[in-house]
Amino acid sequence: ETLRTEEFDTELVIPRVDPDSAQRAGVIAIPQGRRGVAWRPTQTTQIGSDTYQIGSQDSADLAENYAHYLANEVRHRRHRDPQTGKFDGIEIQSVTSGSIAARHGAAEGDVIKSINGHPVTSVSEAITFVKNHEDEYSVWEVVISNRGVDRTVTYYPPSDG
Repeated sequence: ETLRTEEFDTELVIPRVDPDSAQRAGVIAIPQGRRGVAWRPTQTTQIGSDTYQIGSQDSADLAENYAHYLANEVRHRRHRDPQTGKFDGIEIQSVTSGSIAARHGAAEGDVIKSINGHPVTSVSEAITFVKNHEDEYSVWEVVISNRGVDRTVTYYPPSDG
């Protein structure tokens, strides 16, 4: 005699935290549906403290309109190391609240230091690196410094769950 467990739908519940107040701001419910079907958000969603799932629509929008977003949602400049005077990253001066850049975790004061281990010192250098290596990497790790504290932010592509 063979016994089988019943199949049932479940949902994964992830607590959502407001980054400005560090207070719980509700939950994100992710339907599991059929086995083996990955969750794919349309907008980029924070899934961990420094981990993001890039949304399918955001990915398409960024591929087509990245120049528009850089010009209208983010003020940035090359950052100089105060001790050496050499350029050492890309400083985020401001980010429009609710923008695609904000959904990707960009914050005022962040200095982007490297992408997948490649140092970047200008926006054009960062864009060139990503475009030249988009077929090589599926996960992107960005080292960011803010107020002397370094952290690595990880971005998973829309196709990965």
